[in-house]
Amino acid sequence: TVVYFFVDNRENVYVVKCDGMTYLSNPTWINHLKTKYHHQYRCQLYCPDMANPGDAVEMRKVGLPVISNPDKGNINTGIQVIKKWLRTPGMADSKIFFARETCGPIIQEFNMYHFKTDAAGQVSEDPDTEFDHWIDALRYPMTYLFSKSSIILSNAGLDFEQSSIVD
Repeated sequence: TVVYFFVDNRENVYVVKCDGMTYLSNPTWINHLKTKYHHQYRCQLYCPDMANPGDAVEMRKVGLPVISNPDKGNINTGIQVIKKWLRTPGMADSKIFFARETCGPIIQEFNMYHFKTDAAGQVSEDPDTEFDHWIDALRYPMTYLFSKSSIILSNAGLDFEQSSIVD
């Protein structure tokens, strides 16, 4: 799965595209990303799921900019980061927006996302991971960008160029 989003100088997140394919080899999927989407969305940084560390290696081989040591972090930390953008404290409006025409799968996942219940029927703090592929693809980079780097991203004059990303 892949989720492309942009962040403006007010830290609003605009999710513009999500896509995924099953039963493809990872090199085929990575080539698809490079040839179909990479230049279209001018992606400055990819954050692969490190459950398969070979993905980052393959992405680098074809010239895609990849986070050197992606740490998807604690799942609950990532959930809190996304919740913060969905419901910004002190504001009535969300700071994350989804393009309905191109983000159907992630919108559908948000509608199905829930936490597990224990034997007594009480909601636990463990999310059910059955419907979270696109949410994970959003959670990894949002955790990377906003749980540790929010001070850098708050600088309205800062412009990220691909050549400035250090591996």
